[in-house]
Amino acid sequence: MEPTQPLVTQTEQNMFNVQMAPIAVSISCYLSGVVFWQFGEFWIVRAERVPRITVVSAVMVMVLHTAQVSLELWTLFDWSTTSIFGEPYSFSLYECLETFLTLCPTLVVQYHFSRLVYALIGRPRWWILLVGFLNSSTIVGGIGSAKQFMMLTIRDGLHGTIPLIFHSSLLGFYILWLVSGCVCDVLISMILSVYMCQKRAKAKTPTIRSILGQLISSTIKTFTLSSASAFISVACVIVPRFLSDHAGVPLLKLHMAAFVSNLLLSRIYIISFCK
Repeated sequence: MEPTQPLVTQTEQNMFNVQMAPIAVSISCYLSGVVFWQFGEFWIVRAERVPRITVVSAVMVMVLHTAQVSLELWTLFDWSTTSIFGEPYSFSLYECLETFLTLCPTLVVQYHFSRLVYALIGRPRWWILLVGFLNSSTIVGGIGSAKQFMMLTIRDGLHGTIPLIFHSSLLGFYILWLVSGCVCDVLISMILSVYMCQKRAKAKTPTIRSILGQLISSTIKTFTLSSASAFISVACVIVPRFLSDHAGVPLLKLHMAAFVSNLLLSRIYIISFCK
């Protein structure tokens, strides 16, 4: 059974979207600029010195990110033209495609780092099983979320009411894919950090200690940011189920926070991967 959607007027939706859209677009454009800059530096400086599979993975995630940026610009244009006439605009189709385009880079980057952890800790079988379970959960949750968003698009069309409160199936899949990815991030970050701290303590030269210190800092920052982004997005889709049906504007703010968190997630992964 679907929860009762809050009473939000079209004027409130349009005014809020007009205020928040420039902020979301500015953040995403800035981070995309960092992504393309990092990839260019990676391609020019380090592409010849890394394994071929890493180069192929980097190219693949950049193709997906280019598609993501194109989707965001198309959605912004379509939403703007629709809002001129005061019509509602549902982001369900956008969130369906955005979920898929975020899921793919997430899996590529996690696979890359999990292979590194696997080699560093002695290739244990339990690591394969654990990461396989978490990645499978991420895939099921991500594809399930995308499917649920698509079903909303088919049911309501592009100009239906925006779902401020997710129904149970969508909420379950959405939480599954973000929490599974978050747990995988935390495990990778912890193991890599412990391993590099041990190596740093044994290093005899200041240069090696400095390099390992930078790697530790980069690893912790990357996976802390990705975990925080996923946690914020999950919190922003759970909290609305406990708010009053008349809390329309707070629900709009929570929905926008989840929207922005998803914009950040794939960019955090790709920036780290291309460093």
